[in-house]
Amino acid sequence: MLWRSLLACCLGLILLIFAVQIFVQAFEYDYSVTHNVAKGYIAVFSGMPDPQWSLNSNEVAYIQHVLETAPNIAPPTEVPSSGYRGMNLDLLATDLPTQLTIFNEVITLRQAGTTRYLSDPNRALERSLLEDIRGDLAPGVYDFVKSKIP
Repeated sequence: MLWRSLLACCLGLILLIFAVQIFVQAFEYDYSVTHNVAKGYIAVFSGMPDPQWSLNSNEVAYIQHVLETAPNIAPPTEVPSSGYRGMNLDLLATDLPTQLTIFNEVITLRQAGTTRYLSDPNRALERSLLEDIRGDLAPGVYDFVKSKIP
C-alpha cells in the first residue's frame, strides 16, 4: 500500500515538472515573438562592436509600411568605408529574412537573394530610427551619428 502511494506521488511530481517545463517554453517563445522581431546595429566603429538594439513589432510595422510605399531608385554610387556607414536591420518576423541598410537617403533592401534600392527622402526613416534608439545609445555615439545626418 505504501509503495502505491509513493509511486502515485512520483508520477504526480513528474507530471508537474513536465507541465512547468511546457509553460516556461511557451512563455519564452511568446516573449521572443512579440518583443524581439528585429535587430539593428549602427555601422560606426572599426575594430569595436557596433551599438546594437532590438525593435518591437510596432517599429517593424512602421518600417514595413515605409518599404511598401518607398519608390525604387538607382544604386548609390559611393558608400564610405569608415566612420558612420548607416543603420543595418535584420527583420526576423517577416515571411522572408530581410536585411536593410539605411544610409544617406537610400534604403538597401536584401531579400531572397535580391537587392533593391529605395528612397528615404530627407533621411526620414534614418532620423526616426535614431530618435527611437536614442535611449539605448551612449550619449557620445548618439551625438556623433546625429552630426552625420544633416
